[in-house]
Amino acid sequence: MKKIAILGSANALKPKIILETLLNMNIFQKTQLVLFTEKDEGVCYEYSKNMGIEIVIFTNKKLNDEDSLTIAQNHKVDLLISCGWPHKIPLEFLNLFKYPSINCHGSILPDYRGSRAYMHYWANCESFYGATIHFMNEKFDDGNIIVQGRHQLFLEETPSVIHRRTAELCAHLIPTAIFLIENGYQGKQINGLKRYFKKLSPEEFRNYRRINEKAHSSDYLITPHKVISDGK
Repeated sequence: MKKIAILGSANALKPKIILETLLNMNIFQKTQLVLFTEKDEGVCYEYSKNMGIEIVIFTNKKLNDEDSLTIAQNHKVDLLISCGWPHKIPLEFLNLFKYPSINCHGSILPDYRGSRAYMHYWANCESFYGATIHFMNEKFDDGNIIVQGRHQLFLEETPSVIHRRTAELCAHLIPTAIFLIENGYQGKQINGLKRYFKKLSPEEFRNYRRINEKAHSSDYLITPHKVISDGK
């Protein structure tokens, strides 16, 4: 691929960490990376600017207007990779590129759908967490799965550590996903729980974490999904 666009919020850590990790891997010497974002300020924007990464700003965050479609089309991107973009991406935007667009999701799909999945893993005291690279369609976190990875979740890990390790894992999975896509792999659906976790406040996350910590057995393992979001 000649040109890959990372779609991420200008002030979000996830796309910044993914870009940083990809550059440190030094595998895209013949591929141009470009940041698609919504404004000209923030940690991801500043990092991309300092590293000489091309930045394209879309003032319409929904990406569903004619200007956004024209701008994206004119940049002749081969592959779009969404990295924590918080808005639903219209199909007409997803279909602009040479290859089907993909998403870096911070959970092991099909379960733990929704935003900030890493916080739900932490609050639920799961024994593991991970990341999924999947094709995007008209539903959130629903497209065919391309590749996945997982880490053991240690009780000592903070949400910020889990977030960083998840983003780094996404970056390490991207080269494999690209190889499979270039060779025509269409991904697959995986059977299992398909829960969509709602957004919670920091205090709600901490409350669920305290509940699950008390439920832990002496061997530091609990049944996955002990507390979802019902407070019981």
